[in-house]
Amino acid sequence: MAKDEIVVMYGSQTGQAETIAETIHETAEEHEIKSTLYCLRKADECFKIVSEENVPVVFVCSTTGDGELPGTARKFVRMIQRRTLENDYLSKLHYALLGLGDSNYSTFCGGPKTLQRSLKKLGAKSFYSSGFADDGTDLEMVVEPWIEGLWPALKSHIQTRQKDPVMNGQHQTDSEMSDKMKNINLSTVNNNSSENAALEMDKKSENGKVENERVEIISKDDHSFETDNIGNTVLKMNTESSLLDLSKVSEGTLPPAMQPYLTVNVIENQEVTLDPSCENQDVTFDHPNENREITFNPPQFPSVQYPLAASDKFHSVTVKSIKKLTSEGAVKTALCVTLGVGEEFLYEPGDSFGIVVPNPTNEVDWLIRRFKAESFCDKTIEIEINPQTKKKNAKVPNFIPKICTIRYLLEECLEIRSVPKRTLLRTLINFTASESERNILTQLCRKESMADFIKYIREPNLNILDVLAALPSCHPPLEVLFEHLPRLKPRLYSAASCLKAHPGEVKFVFNVLNFDSVAGRVYQRKGLCTGYLESLFGTVLDSGISIDLPKLTIFKTKNESFRLSPLLDPVVMIGPGTGVAPFIGFLESLKLRKTETGKCPEAWLFYGCRNKNQDFLFKNELESFVENGVLSHLVVSFSRDTPPKDGTKDPKYVQDNLELYSNEIFDLLWRRDANFYVCGDAKNMAKDVRETLIQILSKKMSLEHAEKHLKTLVKEGRYKEDVWT
Repeated sequence: MAKDEIVVMYGSQTGQAETIAETIHETAEEHEIKSTLYCLRKADECFKIVSEENVPVVFVCSTTGDGELPGTARKFVRMIQRRTLENDYLSKLHYALLGLGDSNYSTFCGGPKTLQRSLKKLGAKSFYSSGFADDGTDLEMVVEPWIEGLWPALKSHIQTRQKDPVMNGQHQTDSEMSDKMKNINLSTVNNNSSENAALEMDKKSENGKVENERVEIISKDDHSFETDNIGNTVLKMNTESSLLDLSKVSEGTLPPAMQPYLTVNVIENQEVTLDPSCENQDVTFDHPNENREITFNPPQFPSVQYPLAASDKFHSVTVKSIKKLTSEGAVKTALCVTLGVGEEFLYEPGDSFGIVVPNPTNEVDWLIRRFKAESFCDKTIEIEINPQTKKKNAKVPNFIPKICTIRYLLEECLEIRSVPKRTLLRTLINFTASESERNILTQLCRKESMADFIKYIREPNLNILDVLAALPSCHPPLEVLFEHLPRLKPRLYSAASCLKAHPGEVKFVFNVLNFDSVAGRVYQRKGLCTGYLESLFGTVLDSGISIDLPKLTIFKTKNESFRLSPLLDPVVMIGPGTGVAPFIGFLESLKLRKTETGKCPEAWLFYGCRNKNQDFLFKNELESFVENGVLSHLVVSFSRDTPPKDGTKDPKYVQDNLELYSNEIFDLLWRRDANFYVCGDAKNMAKDVRETLIQILSKKMSLEHAEKHLKTLVKEGRYKEDVWT
């Protein structure tokens, strides 16, 4: 390979690491550095490059589960972990690593750190300090400065290599590069406590289609928004956004806008029918001048490309039953759905599966009107690379079909609910007429204004509709959305059943999520998938009438780290709310084990909800498991029930009951080799549970020893989490 060339390798689970790697690959040319891009899924090819070529390698690796490697990177890491390799096997390799993780999980950036340890063990040397980006705060807080600092470090390394090809030990050490990164961090990121907590280099390693709706747009700018009668439900939008607080811009550096690179051509007199899970392919017209329908029949996807690396194939499944688990008056509505999956869909208790859903029709219609695309949104379009683009290595994103319709793209391909990245906001400046609105975008995009971006965009979880509604003079072309919005990802749910107990079926539980129009969100919405499912099942639940329901498209994802142990060691399950779902499968499996062998481990379940009589999920089933001896201890807490009249305090949360049973929990943690399983909210519950367990241990040992012991349990696989944010 040429001396001015680098190789970018990525391991990605949901596509984020892949997108970042592509950005590095594309930006390299701007710095006069040649780049080649590889997915670590091509393990043999990647292994050959890192072991035989004297070329710098930039790794971008995400984390899945609780500190695990993404599926695309596992084979490669197994290859470099082979015991037959000498300790200096990769001594010629000089690398930089960017890891993605989430500090809400017990093992932050475990996957990238495993990769790094394996590289270093074989003698590989880093020419640039590793970066670990935290999705629990904002990935961009680390990703942006890390990529910015990569180029001077890389050029310095290349110059050193050109002077001495064998390096002669003159590479920059981790400590030297760490000092450089500190300077870069201070100059590019505001001195904000939340940001500094997330920006750690080598110190801290990673839901609906609503039909028959009426859209009512409320705005001071009548020419930008119109009222469109579609049906009955009302979607209200307004421009009273907190973004307006940013109309006064401060001093700072505005990064250059990304070069536009796509063009959309309307193909007259053609219609196209698309499979909802297709990747881009070339479609040829036998008779381009005839008015004929073209059916798009893509081949089965390779498992790594869409939608998750852990998926094997799609399944079209029937809805067999729907059961409402909560009673009237409950704050949230919880539904249990039974799907008929047939004989090919195999899963274990603890596994999850993804549901493929479209974006809400009313939101898609709003975007179509906003972009003035009503007259051609259902016509066939062809998406191509703009021949006049200055963007290097431009290509149509692989989740966008080259032949499709605008409506199809917005409904099925693009994550219109995603938080817009600052690169998108920077591009919007070029299409905004109002000076005050340009100032808002400028303030959000400045390198020194990450704190404002987090406060006004990331924390309230705004999407592109919120932003455009607050900026009525902003009128970008549709291509901007196609270039910047990520792929629409399926939503994952834990299996709430055991396949052996329910052959050909899988159950799952969900709460219908509601998001109010506050803190910059200019319209109320429900969760993408939960709102979609509620719209499908609402008629059945309200009327009790059995109707033909549409089939759902699902795919399986294995969660091998969240498995019941085959041994008889005690099992402790902690899962409030819908977090109890996988434990229903666990308990069904234990019941079968007891029937078959006569033996069953001691099993604890710490469960919590708001009200005993309103949202105690699976109450009858859990009490039945206690009666038949499968569940040894059912410990429940109710956070909103009326306190006892005698003045005593009942436990409100699962961690309160853990403390109440602290002696037993200590023995289970310290003496009895129990397996702990935690499922539910990552930001609050999971963290509180970890802290409570450490406090229980620290009553009989030092705090440092207690923290170390819990880390040991995680490392040994005896403390497992299946949590979400």
